[in-house]
Amino acid sequence: MSWLADVIPEIDLAKTRQPLTLDTFARELLPPLLCYYATAVLILSPRTFSVRFALFPITIWGLFRAATQVDLAYGLPDYERMVYLNQGLVLMITTITIRICLWTVQQEPYRRFKSSGSKFIDALDLCINLRGIGWSWSEGLKLPAEDRNASSTPSFFFSTLLRFLFYTLAFDLSYYTIQSLGPNTIATPFGGSIYESNLTSYLAVARVLFISGMSGSTVYLAIQTAYYFMTMVGLLLLRQSPTQWPPLFDNPYKATSVFDFWARWHQLFRQIFVEFGGKPMMFLTGRIGGVLGSFFVSGVLHYLGLWGMARGSDFPAAAGYFVVQGVGVILEFMYRAVVGSRVKGPLGLVWAYSWVVIWGLFITEAWSIRGLMGSKFVPDEYRPAALIVEQARRLWTSV
Repeated sequence: MSWLADVIPEIDLAKTRQPLTLDTFARELLPPLLCYYATAVLILSPRTFSVRFALFPITIWGLFRAATQVDLAYGLPDYERMVYLNQGLVLMITTITIRICLWTVQQEPYRRFKSSGSKFIDALDLCINLRGIGWSWSEGLKLPAEDRNASSTPSFFFSTLLRFLFYTLAFDLSYYTIQSLGPNTIATPFGGSIYESNLTSYLAVARVLFISGMSGSTVYLAIQTAYYFMTMVGLLLLRQSPTQWPPLFDNPYKATSVFDFWARWHQLFRQIFVEFGGKPMMFLTGRIGGVLGSFFVSGVLHYLGLWGMARGSDFPAAAGYFVVQGVGVILEFMYRAVVGSRVKGPLGLVWAYSWVVIWGLFITEAWSIRGLMGSKFVPDEYRPAALIVEQARRLWTSV
């Protein structure tokens, strides 16, 4: 796949992209989304392979254009701090592309265990249901235990609202902390390195490891915040059941091995990683290939997402990080084969955190030098962390 790192950067997104308008939405975004939905409808019915196969190239071409022709951030205030929206666009398009590939070659129709009675409504759920909750294709999916009252929608909604508020604050505090370590470098939309040459070796190492760990925590908190927000939308506007919104993470900070960490991470992309990368490689090379194949597809997804910001990308760092996580899992398999027990306990926790955070330096640096740390998610004057820090300063000076 080294060709990917050579070919993709040749597409100059700054020249190909146009502002998001009604015209560009109707011309570039809507057609592939409709094709995506049409494929979802078809995969619910038998004997539709030929139609899906015929629709496949049209959909793929449309998705490619959607990823390369539309700039979601153009025209927004503080444009340079908003280009992460294009990263999100490419992540979404890449995910849909892989799903389309899998749906096109699928032999048996997908089944929804509690069908709405309409294939068109079920197809809509299929399009947005990444984990496959309530679907026949979610075999092997393990959902975290629910600690909210799922039998009462009002109670569930209130608990979700409290968590949304908590994670919003925690996310901004974590993000603010990272930015405070490099206000003129990593916190700018033009980026900067996480490495500081003017610090002593011990301080420099501690600083970059802290940034790497906090970056992972910030990603976790951001995803949790978004998920709880979408949960409330689903409950309030779509009248969905609480059982359709189980927890996303299973306390990854409690992980006692690399395998345990990624098993506790969100499973939104589990199917596309396993089906598109893991199973083909397992068929060719066995279990080790299956692990590396799954993590490799994850790496490609994140590489393309970073490239979507139109600031270049870094294949060894962005994709390599996830492949190395697969190597860590394989090392644990080898350990178990030799010792006879899993990696676990306090030493396993130290091992897992070390493997995830130390290798995380590479992808964190790739994010940082491309200005991702300088993104704006909330107007500065309304940032919870900034308001808290300002109030703390006032209290301190008044003492």
